[in-house]
Amino acid sequence: MSLTQFMMNAGFKILAMLKLSSCEYSILMYVMNCSASGISELLTNYVELASLTKYKETELKKALLSLIERRILSCKDRSIEKSDGSIAIVFEPDVHKWKLNFSIVSSKDAIVYPFKRDGNQKPSPDTVQDQGQWHEIISVFVQGRSLSEEELEKEKSGAKTLVETHPVEQILLILEHFAKRIRSLDLLASSWNHFYELYEEETQKVDFAEARKKHDQLDAKLKEAAAAWLAQRSTHKFSDEELAVLKLLINHKHPRRQLFWAYQSRDRYRKLIPFFKENKELMLSVTTGGHIVKKKS
Repeated sequence: MSLTQFMMNAGFKILAMLKLSSCEYSILMYVMNCSASGISELLTNYVELASLTKYKETELKKALLSLIERRILSCKDRSIEKSDGSIAIVFEPDVHKWKLNFSIVSSKDAIVYPFKRDGNQKPSPDTVQDQGQWHEIISVFVQGRSLSEEELEKEKSGAKTLVETHPVEQILLILEHFAKRIRSLDLLASSWNHFYELYEEETQKVDFAEARKKHDQLDAKLKEAAAAWLAQRSTHKFSDEELAVLKLLINHKHPRRQLFWAYQSRDRYRKLIPFFKENKELMLSVTTGGHIVKKKS
């Protein structure tokens, strides 16, 4: 695991929560700096470390043993406590291998989020239906990226956290604005205030209420189109399923998402195919199963 992955897994946040001694932090930062410079194994001794960090050898030995016990560092010399010779120190970037004194087990647990929109209440039927929102976040984030299955699973976790803590319209605007400058959704969730303030600076305080209004207008446009087609039921002689689709679009809280799902099964609604073509641009490309649907260019 590289230092980049260490940062993506909120490694520095976990280090901040460990409350190490100043000597431990000095050793660790020095070893991490060597690792970042391409020196995966630092060969040194206590005399050299003392001259570099300005700590006494006895204090250095105690701090180094503590870091090794926590599995943050490792040393090839198993008799390090008695050794006065050279020592080979290696930094462990995989935080999951660390032996911690608290219950953090993942980078997500190390992130402090500002609030949850729905608190700890049990999900209502509408809330369960709205769980598709995080698929929408993922769909925007993965555009122009090549992610492995493992990386995609991690991003799903970050997307779910984002929709629990912030309005979806805000998240989408932030993602679209920063594009690849946001390296992970967990990073966005844990540093939301930073990105939000930077977004305001770069866009001169775009009104999120206005953005929501635009979304509502698009929803209303689709509902009106569905109502117009429903009014022509006698002319088109719709089937019961086709009528049900139109009524769903008219009454649903998120009609543009429902339009996408209906479009995937358009062969079942042959008489609605012209309707789908007319309103295709209003669809939101997400699915309930978690699969990412790439927009055709």
